Amino acid sequence: GVVTDFNVQFDDGKLYIDSVPIDKLSTGFVSIIKLFQEMIGAIGGWAGFADEKDLSQVDGIVFIDEIESHFHPKWQYRIISLLKAFFPKTTFYIATHSPLIVSTTDEGEAYELVRKGNKVTAHQLGNPREWYLADVFTGAFHIDFLQSTVTSENDGSHLIQKLKDFSTKVKEYANTKDDRLKQEANILYQQILPSLAKDDPRRRALDSLRTLLE
Repeated sequence: GVVTDFNVQFDDGKLYIDSVPIDKLSTGFVSIIKLFQEMIGAIGGWAGFADEKDLSQVDGIVFIDEIESHFHPKWQYRIISLLKAFFPKTTFYIATHSPLIVSTTDEGEAYELVRKGNKVTAHQLGNPREWYLADVFTGAFHIDFLQSTVTSENDGSHLIQKLKDFSTKVKEYANTKDDRLKQEANILYQQILPSLAKDDPRRRALDSLRTLLE
């Protein structure tokens, strides 16, 4: 689930989140705080005009460009659900190149923008939340995560199955924090790695997914 309750305290001029001083928090957590601070400031100003004290009840529209540039992949996987939880009546338009962020969207929320000359068209991506994370790389970003470069058909099929299994276990672990899934995913990662060249885009995709296990 999404944690929306944090213990916030001021003591001796310092801000503490869950008893941790703000200067000791992870950079991802600090980035979340900065983002929310900017949004609360903007929405709070509008709330005054709307005569509404509860910011979660204020209607609004927010545009965020390349939101992933601020966050570690683990936070990329959480940011959409956090925004929805804290600002349920706000509509977000978010541009991203992160498959992890796309994979947390619901049906009808994600679109691929395709430019042809001076024309840009939008194509709905269906329901990425139900896809393998590997499918998000392929469907939204055209990285053929499951393409086999192994000469043997049997070996190629075996690699593809391992990639699918790895993707599934990573996604399940991100939602459940089950250490067994983490261990199994790491074993699969070590088995898959020798089959992918260092400059293979699937290798980068694999490494990106693995950060969710950290």
